Amino acid sequence: MDTVRRHLIVQAANVHSGGGRALLAALLAAWPDDLSGVVQVDKRMPLQGLASHRLQFRAIAPTLLQRLKAEWWLRQNVGQTDLVLCFGNLPPLFRVQGQVVLFLQNRYLVDQVSLKGFPWKTRLRLELERRWFAWRIGNVQTVLVQTPSMQSLLASSGVLRTQSVRVLPFLSTSQGYLRVCSAANVKPPATRFVYVASGEPHKNHRRLVQAWILLAQE
Repeated sequence: MDTVRRHLIVQAANVHSGGGRALLAALLAAWPDDLSGVVQVDKRMPLQGLASHRLQFRAIAPTLLQRLKAEWWLRQNVGQTDLVLCFGNLPPLFRVQGQVVLFLQNRYLVDQVSLKGFPWKTRLRLELERRWFAWRIGNVQTVLVQTPSMQSLLASSGVLRTQSVRVLPFLSTSQGYLRVCSAANVKPPATRFVYVASGEPHKNHRRLVQAWILLAQE
């Protein structure tokens, strides 16, 4: 019988909003009661209702110094039998003893497309994260992506070494995104489109409108 105790350490020091927040909340809500672990999380991430007696949370302030300290904490505290899940698209800055799995959902880190249209602060951050990703991917053994297209993009990017890439959709249900309306509020059938998204350029609003124009012309 295997009596080795294994801990799961989640590195999510840069996750607090958007899709990353939703996915992290889903992970914490499904955390097994018999699994101990540590979660390094951005202090702005709301944790109400997600705490577990088997989990230790380390709130990381959103500053460069504190982020570097969080990376060094991983280097000092991960044991050989531990599993590290990097949840914020970036590999560990320092090599750790345990097994490291990286969850990648930001295609801009591996797709060399123009960042024109982004605010300069966002462009600078993405450029730095691209370099971080390519420089430290060697600290990762497995990369998880959510779609085959992301798997293909990563494979053709040229940054991978010996890492395996697995397609693993993170949520098996869309129940949390359902919206219900009463029959009295339903209007007569018509062609309507709803695209709920923030205003960043990578949400492809312009391309979406162009597609609607083509549909209207047909």
